[in-house]
Amino acid sequence: MNNERQKVQAYQSTQQKTLKKWTLFSGITLTALSFGLIIHSGTAQADAATTSSSVSQSTTDITNAQSVVLTSTAVSTADASNNTVVSQSASSSSESTTSTANANVTSSTSDTKASTAANTDSSAQNSTTAASTTPQDANTSNSASTTSTSTSETSNTSTNENSASATTASSTTVVANTDQEIALQTMAAYSTSADAIDVSSYQGAMSVGTYSWLKSLGVKYVIVKLTQGTTYTNPYAQTQINNAKAAGLAVATYDYAVFTDSASAIAEADHYANVASSYGLDGSTLMIADMEDSVTKRSNIAALLNEFWNELSRRGYTNHGVYASYSYDQTYNVSSTVGHSKTWIAAYYYDYWKNTMLNSDYGAWQYTDSFNGYDGSIDKGMFSTYMSLNGEKQENGYWYLYKNGVRQTGFQSLYDGRTVYYNSQGQMQYGEQKINGYWYYFRTDNGAMVTGFQKLSDGRTVYYNSQGQMQYGNQTINGNKYYLNIWTGAITYGEVEINGRNYYYNDSTGIQETGLVYNQKAKKLQYYDPATGALKTGVASVSSNNTTILLNSDGSVNKSKLTTGIQKIGGYSYYYSASQGTFLSGWQTVNGKKHYFDPTTLKMTTGQKKINGYWYDFDSNGIMQTGFTKLSGGQKTYTVYYNTEGKMLYGEQKINNKWYYFNVQNGQMAQGWFTLSDGRLVYYDVDANGNGQGMLHGMSAVNGTNYYFNIWTGARDTGFKQVNGKTYYFNPQMLTGIQHIENYWYNFGSDGIMKTGFVILSSNGHIVYYNASGQLQYGEKQINGKWYHFDITDGHAAQGWYTLEDGRVVYYDVDSKGNGQGMLHGIQTVNGKKYAFDQWTGALNKNYEVKINGYWYYFGSDGSMQTGFVTLTDTGNKRLVYYNAEGQMQYGWQTINGKKYYFNIWTGAAYQGEYKIDGKWHYFGNDGSMQIGFVTLTDTGDKRIVYYNSEGQMQYGWQAISGKKYYFNVWTGAMYQGEHKIDGKWYYFGSNGIMQTGFVTLSDGRVVYYNAQGQMLYGWQTINGTKYYFNVWTGNKEK
Repeated sequence: MNNERQKVQAYQSTQQKTLKKWTLFSGITLTALSFGLIIHSGTAQADAATTSSSVSQSTTDITNAQSVVLTSTAVSTADASNNTVVSQSASSSSESTTSTANANVTSSTSDTKASTAANTDSSAQNSTTAASTTPQDANTSNSASTTSTSTSETSNTSTNENSASATTASSTTVVANTDQEIALQTMAAYSTSADAIDVSSYQGAMSVGTYSWLKSLGVKYVIVKLTQGTTYTNPYAQTQINNAKAAGLAVATYDYAVFTDSASAIAEADHYANVASSYGLDGSTLMIADMEDSVTKRSNIAALLNEFWNELSRRGYTNHGVYASYSYDQTYNVSSTVGHSKTWIAAYYYDYWKNTMLNSDYGAWQYTDSFNGYDGSIDKGMFSTYMSLNGEKQENGYWYLYKNGVRQTGFQSLYDGRTVYYNSQGQMQYGEQKINGYWYYFRTDNGAMVTGFQKLSDGRTVYYNSQGQMQYGNQTINGNKYYLNIWTGAITYGEVEINGRNYYYNDSTGIQETGLVYNQKAKKLQYYDPATGALKTGVASVSSNNTTILLNSDGSVNKSKLTTGIQKIGGYSYYYSASQGTFLSGWQTVNGKKHYFDPTTLKMTTGQKKINGYWYDFDSNGIMQTGFTKLSGGQKTYTVYYNTEGKMLYGEQKINNKWYYFNVQNGQMAQGWFTLSDGRLVYYDVDANGNGQGMLHGMSAVNGTNYYFNIWTGARDTGFKQVNGKTYYFNPQMLTGIQHIENYWYNFGSDGIMKTGFVILSSNGHIVYYNASGQLQYGEKQINGKWYHFDITDGHAAQGWYTLEDGRVVYYDVDSKGNGQGMLHGIQTVNGKKYAFDQWTGALNKNYEVKINGYWYYFGSDGSMQTGFVTLTDTGNKRLVYYNAEGQMQYGWQTINGKKYYFNIWTGAAYQGEYKIDGKWHYFGNDGSMQIGFVTLTDTGDKRIVYYNSEGQMQYGWQAISGKKYYFNVWTGAMYQGEHKIDGKWYYFGSNGIMQTGFVTLSDGRVVYYNAQGQMLYGWQTINGTKYYFNVWTGNKEK
């Protein structure tokens, strides 16, 4: 991984960090990775390629005994693939020092050993200095000149490996034996926070002691280079793996990738897997692809890498990781094949100057600097899943237990309480296992060590003590005596001879029996001494339970005095058949009652007994029970049911046409609420004696609350239900009052019956309406042919005048009970006034003329029918019309309030001004009323005074009005004023139109005389006895 490290080194130089830590001693380089600092041994590039790393440490004086001299190695080797030479020289501030280094190079150009020797010399020269240098010395030496040494190394394998990056260090002193170990120890003087070390062929066979020492410094993991390409194998890999594991370190591996196509990717993966398998590495091993070689820098490398992974997975290696530089990954996106958390990136994780985390999503970093105030330890890494493995892990079909990455063996107590056993390979064991001379049994499902009784696959029932060890011979377990076969550990059943005495162990349980015991094999009722457990032989009788039992010499009961029927012997009841001369077992009918005698003990059964798979119950007299029966189970008393055959019933049962349920395990009768196995929640109305309705169906009350149970299945149901033609809702209790259900409001009475139709709410007195489905209605609704409106918020019915959402003003004739016409249409009387509502929409018509039955009506701005005079503007011009008391428009002559009016016979418009009606001119005032008497008109442009008689007709010619004579123009009706010649005679009318008589002085100064008929006189005239002379032409009085 040398190329990427060079880029990191360049980054260091650019950032001008305070302390250079890139150091190479005999191919040993420190690297910071994942959890913190990783001592990176050697290079991780190609073993045959040229690698070099240059590090300088300034000192105040080259000859100063307290200065630290760090060695820089330049390696030059022919590349196996292209035979080119790659080199990198270390910078130096002292020519003399460089010359000395070059002399060493000259002496070792052919093999690794020579190179190693040169490095050993260089290291030895400085070992004392390194050992005596403190971290403070190392830091203060930066200001001085640099001493460096170069060596050259050639690998016999003609492959190359890369160098790793450096890390910070602190001082320590250890004893070393080889140049590699001296180098590692020297580097350890600068590092105490390393987490991992990666090694290759350059490190050779590092000893267990070296690994152990590194572990003491905090190293936890070793990353071993296994392969490169399809042929190269690290010759030291097996030893490196074994020694690392022996030191208690976890192991991961890497392959230096050089594949360029699909075939080579698969072949390289196969070579990698073959080597890993040959070294005993299992499928959980972390397998890393080192992606840095120039031949891999191609656009499809991520796809090829996936083929590499697929082949590894096919070979059983599924734990993958990638090593690459940041720029490599940015260009070729190889991290996408495993994810950033499984990618080891050659890049800084922290920008000192910006105090910012960099590339923090990657699993591990390779870097070379230490920052002021920051120790470089990062608790985040792609290796944590494997390398710091703790706990159980299944690998290749076996379970292992890890502690700090190391497999455990022997007995182990797990977190969940299991005690398990791992063999020498660390594999969990199962079944029977002989360990240290004892037999154990481990469960086959989870490996847990078994204690207590265990039935084995070969049929044996054995016993393991609290330490899990199989027991033998006489054993007292939980107060009971057993005999366990001394060879197999199996429980003994029936009669067995032990040390010359006969004992009997229950044929089912293996527990030793005493007293009267029925020997199944001998078919005899025998007596075993309760004190010793041994068969009582050689005596005629024994006392038991205050009775005497007659015995034969072989210990069997003497039957000579027994008769047929139930016999009480030693406190127990048996059934004896005198005709058969033996005790009987099984079912026996005595006095019409059924009894059962145990086939094993011959004893009469009382209480519960399972017979041929069925449970029965017998009272204290041994009589089989039927029907509902109370049983006691510990502190609990419960009811069961035995059918006519005495068998306990289970599950759902129909008894006397009622449904019951009995627990399928113990037959306990269900009472109250119960959930059946099919999920039905039902209710059993049953008391302790079995009385009641059994399973409820339909609407039923439980503790005063109504529920609904399916009429067929009894399942408690919810939702709307019809009961006797009425609708109810259960949720699950019967609901009452106002309820919101599935986005609708409903109203249920106190009896639970759903309400429909108009309802008056008690809470606010509002009238609402629930449709046939019980849903509260909103907005406009047609109900029984009538239209109603219900508030869109709370549903209350509109009453009286109401403005709808679309702007219509309507009227709802609805009383407090919902009765009425609903929305009004047509002509309707409201509060004594008539209104016109649209026949279709019900909208109140305002300022609206309508013809109904041949009559025009008008409804004003408030919508009410108008009467009297109304000024309309519907034709574009105002017209004054008149509606009678019935609201009908009037036409022609009309007398209104003692006044005459005339209304256009087509439009009803009241005449205003002059109008000729039936050949007569009339005049109507602004209010439309017909005018009579004198009226001044201006219609001709000049004022004219006319006169209308009592009929309103314009008058013409001579007219006597109120005893005065007037003359009106025979064409225009205009009243004459001033001089006028009428029928050849001159007359004079005053300004008021009255015809004048007598002397009159005219406006031109003439004094004339008009006779009693108003005619102007001429010549000599005697007036009141006096003679006058008037000009015969002008009528002017002359003197």
